[in-house]
Amino acid sequence: MALGTEQENRIYFRGGGVVLVQNQEIILQSFPKKIRSLGLKHALSSKVKNDELIVLDEAKLSSPKTKDFYQKLKIKN
Repeated sequence: MALGTEQENRIYFRGGGVVLVQNQEIILQSFPKKIRSLGLKHALSSKVKNDELIVLDEAKLSSPKTKDFYQKLKIKN
């Protein structure tokens, strides 16, 4: 609610607003989809190369606890 000469400065932008920008110019850079997928491919292939990737078809647990799941993973490795 504005009173008198007071103005409301509400920012309704997706992702929030930017306060006190130096050069009044916001430059957002994002990677192209092909480069993002290439990065994911390289990350996963390096995990496979170092035997750090575990693929599960299904996980049957008696109780939904992280401790039990971790114990089963340790037994399999």
